[in-house]
Amino acid sequence: MVMIFIPNISVSANVTFAGGDGSVENPFQVSTPEQLNEVRYHLGAHFIQINDIDMSAATTAGGIFYNNGEGWEPIGSSFFGNVFSGVYNGNGHRIIGLQMDRHGNVETLQSSFGLFGYNSGINKNLGLADGNIRASSERRGINVGGIVGHNEGLIRNCFNTSDVSAHNPNIPQPVTHVGGIVGMNRGIIRNCYIRGIFRCLRHIHQEIFPAALSDLTIR
Repeated sequence: MVMIFIPNISVSANVTFAGGDGSVENPFQVSTPEQLNEVRYHLGAHFIQINDIDMSAATTAGGIFYNNGEGWEPIGSSFFGNVFSGVYNGNGHRIIGLQMDRHGNVETLQSSFGLFGYNSGINKNLGLADGNIRASSERRGINVGGIVGHNEGLIRNCFNTSDVSAHNPNIPQPVTHVGGIVGMNRGIIRNCYIRGIFRCLRHIHQEIFPAALSDLTIR
């Protein structure tokens, strides 16, 4: 018998961005938690954040993205063409108070966790502050980062001062990757810094790729 697992796929609430059409010349303008969530339905588009976005209320109990305690759902994954391949320009602004407590396993088909789960595009000029990014798994390795869980694109001029942690107690090999900016990096990171608490409970493997890493600072 062949078992096929279908992930839970959210449906867009048809949220209207603050402006723009998603093109290079006129990127979607992101101003609210709802508009930030809408990014996941336009994975190849261009975005610009026009103010700080406070996610504290939206991702805690009673919030619209609380998701029964799991908090924020990462934007993009490696499955079913769901990779973020666009450009997200934070424009020097922050995302504040983002809360996540996600579980990665075979059934959910999600193994990369952060503000963005899986990135092959560009994330730039963005700060993540005063949040808590947590993920765990008993059956598979996971990638947990502040900005991006798994990066195959470009991350530039970003910082994270939120806490990041991962837990995989039953994995016999060191296959979990955790970091302040990214968990697993197979792309390029430039001019970024981190300041926070980063934990992994059992079987940690943190990879750094010197050829792809430039000006990453720990403060």
